[in-house]
Amino acid sequence: MKALIILGIILLVLILFNMLRVGVFVAYVSDEAARLALVLGPLHISILPKKKKKKKEKKPKEKKEKEPKKKKIERVPIKQRITFEDITDVLHAIGQAIHRFRSKIVIHRFKFWFVSSHEDPYKTVKTYNQVNNILCILGTWTDPNLVIRKSDIKTATDFIVGKNYLDFELKMTIRIGQILVIGFILITKLMKVLFRFLSRSRKMNKLSEVLDPGKGVQIP
Repeated sequence: MKALIILGIILLVLILFNMLRVGVFVAYVSDEAARLALVLGPLHISILPKKKKKKKEKKPKEKKEKEPKKKKIERVPIKQRITFEDITDVLHAIGQAIHRFRSKIVIHRFKFWFVSSHEDPYKTVKTYNQVNNILCILGTWTDPNLVIRKSDIKTATDFIVGKNYLDFELKMTIRIGQILVIGFILITKLMKVLFRFLSRSRKMNKLSEVLDPGKGVQIP
């Protein structure tokens, strides 16, 4: 009975850990310090702006005697050990991981208020159009499965103030369990490429030890 209770507690902890959401919160308002925080469930751990720390006096470092350099073993350059297949497999694995990661993200709040204002009316309109074009491009990049719970986008022009205004806020999270699954899939794929690379490197290095361009084949 006790074993079942312990097992049940472990499963409950794992489920709660899997459901815990982590992410980032970013905010910026013109003429104010940017804010950056890590989101851990209901907690926001502030990173920016940084708190001022008292400077501690540094102790003088003791000089260490330099050790004699060891002779390096000549090996086949890494460029010759990497194949095009390795590169394509790594890029493909990273691309799949990014796609999975992007589709699992939840955007809790996206706020973008921008007012284009410049002394030159032409530049005001030009900046306004450029910002809207960027927003349209970003919209095409978003995954169709991406969940956006609250979005607030406003752009406008002002021909009087003469200074741009931006109010930006973004909060997005993903479940820890989803990160672990995506990370495990990515690592397994990269490990296959790594083992293949290491196996090829050993064979090429052994061959380079036997063959000497200046003296021909060396008899062990």
